[in-house]
Amino acid sequence: MTAYGAGYTSAPTVSISGGGGSGATAVAQWKLGIAEEKELTIQCNTAEVITRLGAVVVESPSAADISVPVRGMVTLQGQFGQWYLKSKNF
Repeated sequence: MTAYGAGYTSAPTVSISGGGGSGATAVAQWKLGIAEEKELTIQCNTAEVITRLGAVVVESPSAADISVPVRGMVTLQGQFGQWYLKSKNF
């Protein structure tokens, strides 16, 4: 996802293109809240940056992006409608 947009009144159509592969699918979901205390664990097989677009993922009050190294793992927890960094193993 490179840009989330704004002002939708229903779920938009999603398409996947490029890369030379086939069979990928995606479904747009609209107006979903982040459940309180719900946890999401992400393990990265390559180095990744979890980018804060808007106020969706927050590492700390300073709200920096989260750089995850190869084989790094982060656990996010839903609080107050946002994902907060709960733990990281690097």
